[in-house]
Amino acid sequence: MTTNQKPHFWRLAWVGIFLFSLVLRFWHISQFNQLVFDEVYFATFANNYLTQTEFFDTHPPLGKYLIAVGIWVGQHLPFPETPTNTETGSLLTPFDYRWMNAAVGSFVPLLVGGIAYQLGRWRWQLPQAQTYAIAAALLVALDGLFLVESRYALINIYLVFFGLCGQYAFLRGVSARGRRRWMWFAGAGGALGAAAAVKWNGLGFWLGLQGFGAIAWWQHRQKFSPQPSSLGQDFPWVSLYITGQAAITYGLLWIPHLLIFPEPGFWEMQVESFSYHQRIGSSEEVHPYCSSWYSWVVMARPIAYLYQTNERTGMVRDVHAMGNPVLWWLGAIAILACAIVVVVALIDCLNGRLSSRWLVSYGRSSTSSSNQTPVPAIPLYLLVNYLANWLPWSQVSRCLFLYHYMSAALFAWLALAWLVAHWFHRRELGWRWGAIAVLLAVGLSFLFWLPIYLGFPLSQKAWELRMWFESWI
Repeated sequence: MTTNQKPHFWRLAWVGIFLFSLVLRFWHISQFNQLVFDEVYFATFANNYLTQTEFFDTHPPLGKYLIAVGIWVGQHLPFPETPTNTETGSLLTPFDYRWMNAAVGSFVPLLVGGIAYQLGRWRWQLPQAQTYAIAAALLVALDGLFLVESRYALINIYLVFFGLCGQYAFLRGVSARGRRRWMWFAGAGGALGAAAAVKWNGLGFWLGLQGFGAIAWWQHRQKFSPQPSSLGQDFPWVSLYITGQAAITYGLLWIPHLLIFPEPGFWEMQVESFSYHQRIGSSEEVHPYCSSWYSWVVMARPIAYLYQTNERTGMVRDVHAMGNPVLWWLGAIAILACAIVVVVALIDCLNGRLSSRWLVSYGRSSTSSSNQTPVPAIPLYLLVNYLANWLPWSQVSRCLFLYHYMSAALFAWLALAWLVAHWFHRRELGWRWGAIAVLLAVGLSFLFWLPIYLGFPLSQKAWELRMWFESWI
């Protein structure tokens, strides 16, 4: 491949991944003319904003705002379907309350690729960073849970979208200088506040950045870095700035809700929402698809969002909110590999073995080329953010579901893409074939389970062939 061809390949890869994601999310999006799973809440609540019908929801309002905007736009499109669904309280089409999720979900793989590119520039030169970005975006595009969550009027995809925007803006701020640096950090705070305004667990993205920045500050204080780190020097101010922006954004996003429904007030809503989640139990009596936080790593308990059988033909239509098994299992191994790298690096630092291989560095330096940045910066970032989005669930007593793992899973897949990119650019041909084998295995796994992501008809035998474990049913 020549130098002139590389930029074209880079652009074509991005466009291809986006179009692939877009088509799958909009393909037969209206095939089920009924409210699926939690659409009975979120699509209805979104429509209630438009009709000004009072309701109470235990989550902040931003996700419902976006679905409501989708409903309003869908009703005014020049190519409407015939409205036949009245389950939300108004005569709507499924497209009206689902298309916004599909559109937003199509950008999630690109955002993950953008984060990978920013991280890759800490370690590699441009071609390697581009490989990392493409691999990361492709892996996310090949996941089933993100596909399902993007095809229905649910709000988890909005939480992930804004959380990733905050992460991307933060990484741009780390590498920027002067006024642009603080503009990026302001954007990060605003996006992280928006993530929390969808669901409170959006704060996991904020917590991950706080943990990562704290380690950079500790490194700076201990003088473990061979050259000054701007993040390490400025982190206390960066932390306050981003947190303040996030808090302001969170508060402002409640204003439309309070203008329509002044009572209960802002603080009463926060208290009542917290109390509600404290009262929910965690047994199967609460919901048959409750799952433990530690079981998410191996995807032990997916969720059947919809299950229909045709008694005449014996065909099954199942919308299963489950991830791509090969991707999830390899991702778990990859994040474990990151943990091993980070632990070894920290032991070396604490023991005074400050070899350039193990020093932790953050961002690009104006005094050294990007390919001289030591290895652990990327796995450290991924591990800290993974744990920040996963471990807090261990302290939650309410019924939990597999989709609560979505934010953490992204960092496990970024870890897998990091390994794939590293292997792909090694000189030994065997490592390159290993990278290709990983991507091929993930792709074939996605195709095998695609019918139960999209809810396409299957024979009973074909459906059972995809239910590998009893806990998946």
